[in-house]
Amino acid sequence: MRRLVLAAALAAVAGLTTTPAHAESFRGEDPARDVQRLTRSGDGDDYTAVPTRANPDITSIAVRHGRSKVVMTVAFDDIFVPPGPRGVFSVFGELRSDTRGASWDLWATQRARQGKVTIWRRGTRCTGSAKVDYARDRARVVLPRRCLGDPSWVSTSVAAWSQDDAFVWEDNGLQAGFLRDRYTPRLARG
Repeated sequence: MRRLVLAAALAAVAGLTTTPAHAESFRGEDPARDVQRLTRSGDGDDYTAVPTRANPDITSIAVRHGRSKVVMTVAFDDIFVPPGPRGVFSVFGELRSDTRGASWDLWATQRARQGKVTIWRRGTRCTGSAKVDYARDRARVVLPRRCLGDPSWVSTSVAAWSQDDAFVWEDNGLQAGFLRDRYTPRLARG
């Protein structure tokens, strides 16, 4: 027994121990005060920069690709579900992967303030989970890897929008304005 303990100690000192794989993660900042107001008209959509608008201004994004789930934490300048019957707050994105990717969204209303996460992949729908912390202005979105085809790597875009009775307000994570084409680097499974 003493020889086994000594051998384990020597292996640890020599750096030969195996450690469990860690999830690969990414953290990115988003430009502040870059919310866009969407006005719909018969001539098409019109976007106007509204630098004084705090909801849904994304400030940072953190993504972790673990063994059983992809977890995204999105921080905001201010988040709330706008009042009124049409009030909605949403975080959404496109996920690329070696298994053809998926679309996902978190949809929160006055009646369902913690929101509902839905994942669409190859014509099927799956449910994720969310925790919206309105006091800390953070939304946590969890996507089970089984819903994503158990990919070995993922890359995702992240955007947010809110709607009141008059306008839709939008922000894209990782770049100024609202264009959903900025993705995180590829993150390997942990």
